[in-house]
Amino acid sequence: MKLKFIFRFSILLTGILIFSISCKSKKNIITRDQNTNRTHQTHYEKLKRNELSNLMSAYEHALAPGGTEKINSLSYSGTVIDQGKKVFVKYYHQRNHTLWVKTTYAGRQIFPVIYTPAKKAKWTGINYEKLNYEEQKTLDFHLKSDWIFLPFYLFKYHPETEFVKLLDFKNLDGRDVDAFSTTYQGTKWHFFFDKTHHYLIRLEKWEPDGKMIFRIDFMDFRPVENIYLAHYWIVKKEKNPQPFKVIWKQIKINYIEKQKF
Repeated sequence: MKLKFIFRFSILLTGILIFSISCKSKKNIITRDQNTNRTHQTHYEKLKRNELSNLMSAYEHALAPGGTEKINSLSYSGTVIDQGKKVFVKYYHQRNHTLWVKTTYAGRQIFPVIYTPAKKAKWTGINYEKLNYEEQKTLDFHLKSDWIFLPFYLFKYHPETEFVKLLDFKNLDGRDVDAFSTTYQGTKWHFFFDKTHHYLIRLEKWEPDGKMIFRIDFMDFRPVENIYLAHYWIVKKEKNPQPFKVIWKQIKINYIEKQKF
């Protein structure tokens, strides 16, 4: 496998990992169909703050009965599978301290992003380059709260972000769901929660013009230190015709990892 192919998957996964109340009333959200390039309206409804708070608390409790605040670090090890090709991936995030992603193939390691107090760099396929201001700003935000818990973090610590309930999404692949949308820093996020278990089973990020940036379907939830995390992801990016899979073989919580760069 060529370095170019490995680097493409490294950047693809890294990009996904580090991106980033009043009375009820019905309104619309514009989205764009990827197959026909046509826009369509999605109806939504504003919820009262206390009603939304109760729902978010139920979803957060289902994911983390002890609360997400107690999660200080997450370590993921697994495999990205695309068109029969496999790349081994390691993702580590220590809240407010460290975030890095590395990929491994045939014993060769590549670190596309390193973000620590001592080093803020990205791998270009040839050498390391310093992260620019906007990249550091984005990573600073995700360093504070792991992106997997984004809906709860935004709801609790960024009250200016308004969550609305999407009315056109009642069912997702045969499962009853509650769907919500919010806009943060110019991009729109959609969250789909399974009504039975209250797990977050789909996350979408959209451009303001209605184009989807990426979609992740979360499956195979297992307890890790009493936190229920998805070990199997299906990822669809707007610029890639076929989705790829991520299978996490090991997830650790509050494990401090020392990595030499």
